[in-house]
Amino acid sequence: MTLATCALLLALAAPATPAAPPAAPSAAPPSAPPSAPPSAPADTTGDGRRMARLNDYADRLDAFGFCGQLLLEERGRILLDRSLGLADRRFGVAITRETIFGIGSITKTFTAAAILRLDSQGRLKITDRLSAHLKGVPPDKQGITLGELLSHRAGLRPDADLPDSSSREDVVRRILAQPLAYAPGERFSYSNIGFDLLAAVVEHASGTDYDTFVRREFLVPAGMDHTGRAGVRALALLPAARGENEWGEASALTEWPRAWHGTGAGRMVSNAHDLLRWTHALEGGVVMHPRERDLMFAVHAIEPDSSASYGYGMRLETLPSGTRLRMHGGDVPGYRSEMRMYPDAERVIIVLTNQDLWALGVQRRTIANTLSRLAQGIDPPNLPPDALMPHLAEPAIGAWQLPGGGRIEIWNRDGRLRLSATGQDAVDLFELDPRDSAGVRAAAQQKTRALVTAAIANDTTAALTLLPRDEYELGWPFLRHEIETVTNAFGAIDSVSYPGATTLPFEGFGTRAYFQLHLAGDARGAFIGWLDGRLFDVTVGDERPSPTLLPVAPLKGGGYAAFDMIRGRTMPFRIVRASDGAFELRLPAPGGEVVARRLR
Repeated sequence: MTLATCALLLALAAPATPAAPPAAPSAAPPSAPPSAPPSAPADTTGDGRRMARLNDYADRLDAFGFCGQLLLEERGRILLDRSLGLADRRFGVAITRETIFGIGSITKTFTAAAILRLDSQGRLKITDRLSAHLKGVPPDKQGITLGELLSHRAGLRPDADLPDSSSREDVVRRILAQPLAYAPGERFSYSNIGFDLLAAVVEHASGTDYDTFVRREFLVPAGMDHTGRAGVRALALLPAARGENEWGEASALTEWPRAWHGTGAGRMVSNAHDLLRWTHALEGGVVMHPRERDLMFAVHAIEPDSSASYGYGMRLETLPSGTRLRMHGGDVPGYRSEMRMYPDAERVIIVLTNQDLWALGVQRRTIANTLSRLAQGIDPPNLPPDALMPHLAEPAIGAWQLPGGGRIEIWNRDGRLRLSATGQDAVDLFELDPRDSAGVRAAAQQKTRALVTAAIANDTTAALTLLPRDEYELGWPFLRHEIETVTNAFGAIDSVSYPGATTLPFEGFGTRAYFQLHLAGDARGAFIGWLDGRLFDVTVGDERPSPTLLPVAPLKGGGYAAFDMIRGRTMPFRIVRASDGAFELRLPAPGGEVVARRLR
């Protein structure tokens, strides 16, 4: 269970068939494109070299355990088309071109297209107020327009706490009951629940359920037979990837709870080739009419503290080179997705993965950025090292003890190596950082120890000396509640261990300080997140086996390396036999080589 104030977690939903009035006639597109990508032109100078480099990058990702689909098309020619890793680790099922993934907020592009299509059909207007299509809109939200919802300018909060049993009517009622974060039209503020309201408008105005309308108007004409709202019959027999986080299964799209919320914001599933077809549909002006396309890609909001803007269900940016980028990413537990269109270069990049690193989309953005650079013939920084598959890795597998007490463990998981570092001395070896990260981590660990001690003793006085009032009100009640829940279930806490604190690579001076609650016959993992020394997250029930988890592979040039994609850092190490015959794991460090001795 988590108190997450640093990331937006999108609720999952399942289909429901609402009562609806008879449907109006559909405005069918003039013609339909083929279901497969367009035929590629003859090879051009340099394409072979770029394809080789793109595939080499995919091979390196594969060696370090990446699972997903990578697709890159330029001017109608596919330069990269790879399916890597496992869709289902339980049975060793490989990812193929047919495998479908949760695509998260890329769903918003379909919701925006549906609203624009209904506008073309005369069933609604973008300028309509929300109250023209939904009942029970309270006074503070009466002025919200559909265009403001489409461009995240409605003033709604990012999410709402919605039970999995929620119907459409219940979802709408609960969202409308939420207080506004800003006045409607005041500023851009990303909101998942705003797109759920739009999905409700789609169903009201179309007279049918969301999936049926989107399938009829866009998916069938575009030849997208691997795309739809999760749980519909049309997708039931397709191979589906099971989502994982860094240490175990996170969710499976075939088992998402059957509720309505998330329908317009993150409920859809697809695969790379279908999303490529969707980019053709969006750009081509055939499945999407030219007026609808132009409205989607027009600037309707400016993202604060960013060079990007937002259209209708589409993020827009002009890069420093002057190149235009149209894109949307998607993050739901266990799945990460990125769909990029570079109209000036006629280039499309699709990244789908069933790996959820750090509960954020850093991995997908890193991979998409690297593919973009390689497609332009630019040498990207911090590529994974040239590695082998781990069939030569037996000497590295096992547990290793550092002189300071920290442990490094390496094991083979489904044909790929993983490394865990436990204990601050072990964590620090894999988190070399130009910032004062060691000092920041030590301070976070010390403060966490004091706060956890106070929470177990229910010492509110101590907590108030550790935390300013706003941090206390944010985290203390939650931490106390979780500790009470654990002790009520398992008895008194026997001891607490602190396996280390890690630097958050996607935040300024952010850290996660981990701890484990040891009870009779049970242990519960947890962490407290700190940003610039201020508490911003508490999570209990996090069963992560260690603070640091990284993929490992044997290098073609000898030795081994752990690769941290989020930080773009390679940590080489070697296994040697000491004079007494024992194996040692040796890692470079600022003060010289550090030696860990094999435990088993």
